[in-house]
Amino acid sequence: MFSSLPLLPATPAYSQGMGKSLPSGRGQPVVDGPPGMRVNLYSGNLFYRWVDMPTSSGGYPFPVLYSELNYNSLLACSGKYVSSWFGPGWRFGYGISYRKYGEDIFILWPDGRDIHYEKRGRRFSPPAGVHDTLTYIGADAYRLTTPDGTVYYFDSPRHRHVTRIEAANGLALTFTYDGRNRLTTVQDAYGRALHLTYDNVHSLVTHIRNDFLNRSLELTYDDYGRLETITDSAGQVTTYHYTRPWEDDAARGRQDALCSLPGHDSDDQRSHGNRIYERPSSETPCIWEFLSGVTLPDGREITLSYNASRQVAAIRGSYGSWDFSYGKDFIYDEYDENTGVVYRTVGGQVRRTRYTFDKRGRAIRVEDPLGNVTSFAWDDADNLIAVTDPTGGTTTYTYDDMGNMISMTDALGNTTFYAYAADTSRLLAETDPLGRAWRYTYDDNGRLTGITGPNGGTLTRVYDAQSNLVAITDPLGNTTTYTYDAWGRVVSKQSPGGQEVQFTYDAYDQVEGIQYPGLVTFDLDYDDRGNMILFGPDSEQPFHYTYNLSGLPTSHRYPSGATFQFNYDGQDRLEQVLDPQNGLTGLTWNDEQVASITDPNGHTSRFSWDVADRLTGYQDPLGRETTYMRNARGEVTRLTYPDGTSLTYDLDALGRILLETDSDGQVTHYQYDDVGNPILAANEQVSLTFAYNALNLPTEITVLHIPSGQSYTTRYEYNLLGQRTAMVDPQNGRTEYTYNADGWLDSITDPEGGVTSFVYDSRGRLVQRTDPNGVILTVVYDGWDRVTDIRYQDGGATLFHETIAYDADGNPTHIVEGGTTLDATYDLLGRLLTVQTSDDLSWSYTYDSHGNRLSQIGPDGTATYTYDQADQLLQVAQDAQVSDYTYDPRGNLTSQEIVSDTTDYAWNDHNWLAEVTTRTGDPITYEYYPDGLPLSRTTPDGHTTLYIYDGENLLMEVDVESAQVEARYLSMPAALDAWLAMRRDGQTYTYLTDHLGSVRGLADT
Repeated sequence: MFSSLPLLPATPAYSQGMGKSLPSGRGQPVVDGPPGMRVNLYSGNLFYRWVDMPTSSGGYPFPVLYSELNYNSLLACSGKYVSSWFGPGWRFGYGISYRKYGEDIFILWPDGRDIHYEKRGRRFSPPAGVHDTLTYIGADAYRLTTPDGTVYYFDSPRHRHVTRIEAANGLALTFTYDGRNRLTTVQDAYGRALHLTYDNVHSLVTHIRNDFLNRSLELTYDDYGRLETITDSAGQVTTYHYTRPWEDDAARGRQDALCSLPGHDSDDQRSHGNRIYERPSSETPCIWEFLSGVTLPDGREITLSYNASRQVAAIRGSYGSWDFSYGKDFIYDEYDENTGVVYRTVGGQVRRTRYTFDKRGRAIRVEDPLGNVTSFAWDDADNLIAVTDPTGGTTTYTYDDMGNMISMTDALGNTTFYAYAADTSRLLAETDPLGRAWRYTYDDNGRLTGITGPNGGTLTRVYDAQSNLVAITDPLGNTTTYTYDAWGRVVSKQSPGGQEVQFTYDAYDQVEGIQYPGLVTFDLDYDDRGNMILFGPDSEQPFHYTYNLSGLPTSHRYPSGATFQFNYDGQDRLEQVLDPQNGLTGLTWNDEQVASITDPNGHTSRFSWDVADRLTGYQDPLGRETTYMRNARGEVTRLTYPDGTSLTYDLDALGRILLETDSDGQVTHYQYDDVGNPILAANEQVSLTFAYNALNLPTEITVLHIPSGQSYTTRYEYNLLGQRTAMVDPQNGRTEYTYNADGWLDSITDPEGGVTSFVYDSRGRLVQRTDPNGVILTVVYDGWDRVTDIRYQDGGATLFHETIAYDADGNPTHIVEGGTTLDATYDLLGRLLTVQTSDDLSWSYTYDSHGNRLSQIGPDGTATYTYDQADQLLQVAQDAQVSDYTYDPRGNLTSQEIVSDTTDYAWNDHNWLAEVTTRTGDPITYEYYPDGLPLSRTTPDGHTTLYIYDGENLLMEVDVESAQVEARYLSMPAALDAWLAMRRDGQTYTYLTDHLGSVRGLADT
C-alpha cells in the first residue's frame, strides 16, 4: 500500500501553456502536433522541443545535464530580447536569464515565458498565478525561489544569466560563462559536465558535449544565423527550414511590426555578447523568421504555415510516396478574439473543436466535434476552480495563497483536503472524504522522510549527503538499503532479508548488468539512441531488439533466432507485423484510431469510431457487429451484441455503474462509499456487501444468497503494511498468515491448526513448501525463472516428480514424469509440431497461418480441423467420426455434436455460460455473481451447490438445501488459482501440480 502512494495531489490544470501565454502557464489550451510540437490555441504560437538523452539525476529532484533546445515562434524575431546562442526563436534548456525595465525585473525562461516582477517598495511582486519569490541580493544580483524550494541565482557582476540552480536538498548545478558572457559549461555536484563550443563570428553554439555520457551534438547554421541542422552522436541529422512571412502576399505590409517586449538598457550588448543585440531602441522593427519545416533523420518532412497574424495555420507532413497529415489545422476567428477553432480532416470528414476564452485568454468552454461542452472556471491567480463536464457534473477546487490545491470536491460532493508546509508546495497531509489522513514529514532540505498512513503505520526514508535515498524502513521495521557510486547511481539494493542485487553501468550511463544473489546476471545492451537492444541472463541466449529513428521497435528476435518484424507508416502507426513463419498481420487506420486488422489468413476485423475518436462498433470477420452507445462524457451506456441482446448502464456523476440492465430486464445494482469503494453489488440471485479499513482493504464481505436466504460472511485482518494476517471464514474457521522480512509469505495456519511453511531462494522464488502432514514440495529453476524440477515427497516416498528441459525460447522440449519421457518440437511461433513418448507413441500437428490447428496425426489416426472466418472451430473429422460445432452470433459455442451425441450450451447476456444440456435432455444450470464468478450450479436432480470465494479463489462449496459445507479450500492469498489443499468429508487433500500449475493429483494426508 505504501509503495503505490501518490505523494502529491494531481494538479487540476486544464493545460500547460507555453510561450506568450499567461505567466502562470495555466489556462490556455495547447494541441499536440508532430513529435515535440505544440500549438497554443489562444496565441497561435508554435512551441517545438528537441531533447537529447539526460544524465542520470542521482539525488537531484529533476533531470540534469541534458541537451534541450526550445523553439518558440513568438521569439522568432531577430530583434527580440532573447538569448540567441542558437539563432532566432531558439533557446537552450538552461538558457535562463533576466532583464531590467526600470526597476522591474523580467525572468526569461527556456520555453518562452517572460515573467514580470514589479518592484513595489523593497519587494518584487510576481504576476497573478506565479508564486516564485524574487529577492534582491546585491548589485544586479537576484535570487529566485520556487515553492518546491528550488533556488535560481543570478549573481554575476558581468552578465544576467543564471549562475546556479540549487535544489531544496542542497544539490546544485553551476554555470560557467566565457569572457563574452556565453554559457560554456553546466556542471553538477558529481563533477559531470556539459560543454558548449561557439563559432567566433556569430557566437552561435556549434557543439554540445557531454563527457560523462560520451555523447555530443553538432549544430550548423545558415547564412542568416538560423539553426539549420542538429547531428547527434549516432550521426542522425535533423534539418530545419525557415521563411520570412513578409515575403508572402498575405503577410505583406507587416514588415514594420514592432517587437512587443519593452526596451532594454544600454548594457544589453555587453551583457549578451551577441551582435544580434546591437539595437538598443525599444522601437526596433522585428524581422520575423519562422520555422517553416523540419526534415527528420529518416527523411520525413514536416511543413508549417502561418496566417497573417503570425499564428500557426497548418502543420503537414509527407514521407516517400504517401501524403499524410499529423492532423492539426489551426484556424482563428478574425472577428471574435476570444474563440479558437481546431479543424482536423479525417477520411474527408472535417472535425471541429471550438475553444472559448475569457479576457485573460483562459479556456472557459470547449466544444468537441459532437457538440459536447466542457466548461472551466478560474480565479484571479489562474487557478482552475471548477470543471463542469458535458453531463453537468461539476468538480470544484480551492487553493491557498501559494497556489497549492487545498481541497477538491467531486461531482457528488465528496471532498478531499490537502495541507502544506508554510510558503511551500510540500504536502503535509491528505484527508479523504471519510476523514482518513495520510501525513508526510520532511527534513530541513525538503526531502521526504516519513509517510504515516491512516492506520498509524509509518514509512521512513534516509538520505546521504548527496541526497541519495539510502534506506527505506517500512511500518513493520523492515529496512531496504541502497548504495551508490561516485556519480549518484544505484550500484546495489539490499532487501530487509539480506538479499542483494547489484547494478553495473556502461559508458553511456545505462544499466548494462543486473546481478542477483546466486551469481545470476542479466545483461543489457543499447543502441546509440538509448533503446535496449539486448536482454537476457548471461547463462542463456538473450532477446534482441531493433528500432526505427522514432524509437519504435522494428524487430524482436527470440533466442532461437525466430524474429517478428514491425513496419510503420509515415505517422509512426503500426502497419504490418511479419511473424517468423512469414504470416502477415495488417492494420489500417482512421487518423489515430485502428480501422481494421487483417490476420495472416486474410480475415479482417473492423472498428468504427465517432468524430470524437470514441469506439462505437466492432465487426468481426463474419460481419457480426457489436455496438457501443456513449453519453456525452464518452462512457458506454449501452452495449448491443450482434443478436440484438444488450446491456444498459445507468451511471452516476463520476461515471460509475449504478444499474446494469440486461435484455430480459434483470437488474444488477451497485453502491459505493465516498472514496469509491464498492459497498454493494446485487442481482436477483445474490447480494454482496463490503466493509473496508483505513487502507481501503476489505475487512468484511457478506454473501446473501437470495433464493435460499442463506448468508455467509468472511472477515479479514491486516498488518500495518496492508498484508493479510488472518481470514475468518463463514464457519468461523480462522486462517492466519505470516511473512518474512522481504514480505514473502512465510506460513499459513489453517483452521485445524495445520501449518504450511514456505522457503524461498535469494531471488524470491519458492523452492520448498511443507504442508501440515509433512508433504514436501521442492522446486528448481533456470536463469529465466522456468521450473526445471518439481517434486512432491511424503517421507521417503515420491508422490509426483517432473523434470523439464526447454529450448532457447522457453518451450518445454523434454519432460520426464514418473518414468515416462516426452519429447516435443515446435515451430518458430512456439506451436507444438511433434510429440514423442518413451512408449513409442507419437503425434504431429500442422497449422494455418493464424495458428489454428489443421491436423493431428497420432496413434488413433489423423484428425483434420475446419474453421470459419472468425477462427471458430466448425468440424473435427477423424476417420469416419465427425464432430460438429455451432455458435451463436456473439461467438459462444451453442452445440457440440460428437458422433450423434449432442451437447447444447446456452449463454446469458453477459456471455456467461447459463445452461448445459446433454443428450438426456436434462440441463445443468449456472448462476453468477455480479462480477462474473460462478455463484451456483444446479444439477438435473435439483441439487444446488453454492460457491463462496476468497477474492477470485474458491473458498467453500455449500449444499444449498442442507446449508452444509461440502468442501473448503486453502489457497495462497491474492494468487489466482493457487490452491494448496482441499478439505472434504473430514479429510484434507494436498494438490499436486506440475510446472504449469495444473493439478496432476491429490495426496490424502
